[in-house]
Amino acid sequence: MVMDKLQKQIATLLEGLVGQRFNEETLNKRLSDLFQWDVKVEDISDKEDELADYNFVFSFGDADSELYGFGDIYFLKMRREGWDGATFYVTEVNVDFE
Repeated sequence: MVMDKLQKQIATLLEGLVGQRFNEETLNKRLSDLFQWDVKVEDISDKEDELADYNFVFSFGDADSELYGFGDIYFLKMRREGWDGATFYVTEVNVDFE
């Protein structure tokens, strides 16, 4: 799939999450601000799957919007909460546009 200019910008902004610390609330806010759409991540790490990593999934937009798709955010849990309430560190992101 060839990405258009807007999709490339979104992918680049998502890549900017890598190396940052969040909690679920602050990550949802950042994603919602980015997509200008109410985004809520879902932690699928505890479900029976074959992933070795901790993983959030999310969707954005709808079939009628200019931007529509799904994403994965891989993370490491922190041993203790950070001064800003952060509980995990983002290690990798993936986005699929529909």
